[in-house]
Amino acid sequence: MADAIRAAQSKPRIVFANSIQAGNGSPYGDGKAGASEVLRGVAQKLGLDYVDVLLPNLFGEHGRHGYNSFVATFCREVSAGREPPTNDNQVKLLHVQDAAQALVDALAGPTRVDRPKGEAHGVMRFWTS
Repeated sequence: MADAIRAAQSKPRIVFANSIQAGNGSPYGDGKAGASEVLRGVAQKLGLDYVDVLLPNLFGEHGRHGYNSFVATFCREVSAGREPPTNDNQVKLLHVQDAAQALVDALAGPTRVDRPKGEAHGVMRFWTS
């Protein structure tokens, strides 16, 4: 991506779909943080706008159980009559369509770092509702 930006004949605004997990010490978080630093560096060197969009946990269309969505995994287990392993940590959830809108908005917005607000949920809230 960095090479494509350097080779571009235009001055693109770079919008990176990052994660609130960036830099948390996990392989995923460290990879997201590293990718952000590479893109930020390219943007600074070329005088381009860079927006780092730190997305919370996503749910919605195209969530795949056991792969990219703990919400999809949870729902799959419940719908199959199994009790999913849980802990009641509060997590911020954002629907994928709202995440997509945040990325589109970042194309024109003035911010350098955007943190779309998710809504906090815990497992017990779902079980007792």
